[in-house]
Amino acid sequence: MNRYSETARKILLRLPIEGCLDLTYRCNNNCLHCWLIEPNTSHHVDLELRTQEWLDIIDQARGMGTREWILSGGEPMLREDFLEIFGYILRRSYSCIVNTNGTLINEKTARALKGCRPLVALYGATPEVHDHITRHPGSFAATLEGMARLREAGVDSIIQIVPMKDNYHQKEEMIRLALSLGSKWRFGVSFIHSSVHKKRNKQILQQRLSPEQVVDVVDPQVQPEAGDRTAIRNSCGYWTDEDTVFRKCAENLNSYHIDPYGKLGFCSLIKEDRLRFDLRSGSFQEGWERFLPSLAHVRYRVENSPFTCRDCKIADSCEWCPAVAFLETGSYSKRINYLCQIAAVKKKVQNERQKSHRRLYGVAGMTLEVLSDLPITDSTFGPNIRRFETTRMGSDVVTMHHHYYLPEFPERQRGRLVLKTGNWRVYQKNGAWFYTQITADENGKETHNWISAMNKEMNRFHIFQDNAEIFKLGHLNSITRTASDQILLSQILARRQACIMHSAGLIYRGKGLMFVGHAEAGKSTVSKLFGKKAELLCDDRNIIRKWPNGFRLYGTWSHGELPHVSPGEAPLSGIYFLEKSSSNSVTVVTDKKWIIRKLLACLIKSFRQPEWWQNTLTLLEQVTLAVPCYRLQFDKSGRIVEEIDKQLLQKAEAA
Repeated sequence: MNRYSETARKILLRLPIEGCLDLTYRCNNNCLHCWLIEPNTSHHVDLELRTQEWLDIIDQARGMGTREWILSGGEPMLREDFLEIFGYILRRSYSCIVNTNGTLINEKTARALKGCRPLVALYGATPEVHDHITRHPGSFAATLEGMARLREAGVDSIIQIVPMKDNYHQKEEMIRLALSLGSKWRFGVSFIHSSVHKKRNKQILQQRLSPEQVVDVVDPQVQPEAGDRTAIRNSCGYWTDEDTVFRKCAENLNSYHIDPYGKLGFCSLIKEDRLRFDLRSGSFQEGWERFLPSLAHVRYRVENSPFTCRDCKIADSCEWCPAVAFLETGSYSKRINYLCQIAAVKKKVQNERQKSHRRLYGVAGMTLEVLSDLPITDSTFGPNIRRFETTRMGSDVVTMHHHYYLPEFPERQRGRLVLKTGNWRVYQKNGAWFYTQITADENGKETHNWISAMNKEMNRFHIFQDNAEIFKLGHLNSITRTASDQILLSQILARRQACIMHSAGLIYRGKGLMFVGHAEAGKSTVSKLFGKKAELLCDDRNIIRKWPNGFRLYGTWSHGELPHVSPGEAPLSGIYFLEKSSSNSVTVVTDKKWIIRKLLACLIKSFRQPEWWQNTLTLLEQVTLAVPCYRLQFDKSGRIVEEIDKQLLQKAEAA
């Protein structure tokens, strides 16, 4: 039987976009926690790929679509040809990230690295702690010297703080040191992996943090309650079939790993030879298109015991995966007790945070699930928004998660620019949407200061903004942290056969009445004339939404002159186009083109993308066919209420 399944041969839609290349496992440090290091000997040098072999593989991978690269090790700069390989990649690609301990960065290397953002490891805030971890006297000073050379060369680097037992007490000091160096920082590994070399395991295990310390480093965010959680549990590390443990790992890949000896795999943690393809005996295309997909069908015996993780209820908080399980236990399916403990603490923290970092708001038949990295208090949002707060999770849920930092958003990640208007840019990539707000300096260089990443269905999105102080001050009038929630809300509603109109919305005699007009048209005046006879939804912005049983009218918190707003709703029974007059009358309108023109004039348009226009125009056409429309001439006497009463009575009698 052919060793490649026919099914695997057909998986050709995957593109190898990102390649992680471990150039060497040799290192000039000998860190206490490292499970990969090999001695820096001529023997190990001889085992590694030669320069030309790397360049050939890079050409093959680039020809298949690789545009983003990560160079790591070991210490990649130990290779004499590091700059040659790095330069070769950078001249032909979007980006190249280098993981390094920083000790070998000289002036020439620093200048060469200007085309990338190096990740420099930091193991302590003092020489005593750092050098104790690396077991390399002088490594702390050498790392800081390397950082200084990067700054002098104008290279933006990121410091990776690697927390473990012997340096955890300096966690805050390491953060302050990173900031004092003018660098961005992030935590590196929070879970120190076991080793295929069992003799190393004792010292590795001794450096593991307690579960509580790991969770402190990870800083787990609140998880959404909405949606299908199996999508989380069936991501990397979880399988569908009983024993095809790598199915989720090997299918639909966009990244790969190559070790120093030319072995291609789908994951850097996989070291078993039968799960890696030898690029010295075959092409990258063969390994990518045939070998790696075939691993989705490799079968291993799943442990039929209480130690299986397949049905764990807190799996979405766990870092377990088959590769880690094998390193730890020698089995691709066994439970790892340490990870179980971490997951339990993490889930507990998430549940506790959910009480203070999550709110639900109901609008237009949707539940807006708002999550925040910072606590949401009773004064975070203004009183109008708070009126829409609910404890009920509906069936139509939109989840938004607020973050208080700006992620890297390079051009290669933005996708296709689909809209450019004012200080807004909208991009689309692989079904995802990116709405961004920009500022420009005196030289015209644009910087993103607000980013929203939305999925294709526009029911889950993350909002990034680095000004946390405004959020802490509270009394915000926008849930999305923009000038107006209508910017994103109009896009979300268009997917749900709904739109926002400049209008006053009232519930009168159980019916939803919408009075349409721009500023000064009399929306607030009409609302006052009805007074307590009707429930005011909003005197300026209201939502109409189509359901299987007809159209319904909903209020919003974006009011005009009258501060009262309501989350109420009612069947949309009439649309009234406002005209100030010296008399009072209600006249039926049957000209559908006239109605659409009037509705378009009062439609909240925000971003006019083709898909949005198509959905909205279709909706308005359906409105004209289903909802009675009227010209409403009125003065301030209040007699118009009587005229509307007569019109509603006549309609009821006719029905």
